[in-house]
Amino acid sequence: MEEFWAAVKACKNGVGPITHFDASKHSTQIAAEVKGFDPTEFVDAKTARQMDKFVQYAAAAALTAVNDSGLEIDEENGPRVGVLIGSGIGGSRPGKCST
Repeated sequence: MEEFWAAVKACKNGVGPITHFDASKHSTQIAAEVKGFDPTEFVDAKTARQMDKFVQYAAAAALTAVNDSGLEIDEENGPRVGVLIGSGIGGSRPGKCST
């Protein structure tokens, strides 16, 4: 967050060459990728490996929002706290297919 905010104040953006996959055969080869993201800052390594990248981002955003809010979740209010995530298609991990 600090790095992002510093870049915004310096009028820098995160757009650059695509690095998360080989984009050489695509007409667009630039994107605003998330850089320096470590899902294990939010979930354990095994859970992170089982999640698509977009779910890792969503989980990190939800956990960060709760932490930033100052909301204290305890046994009394825990059952009334939740996060809803919607996805039209889901992830697209290379090498996986659903039949």
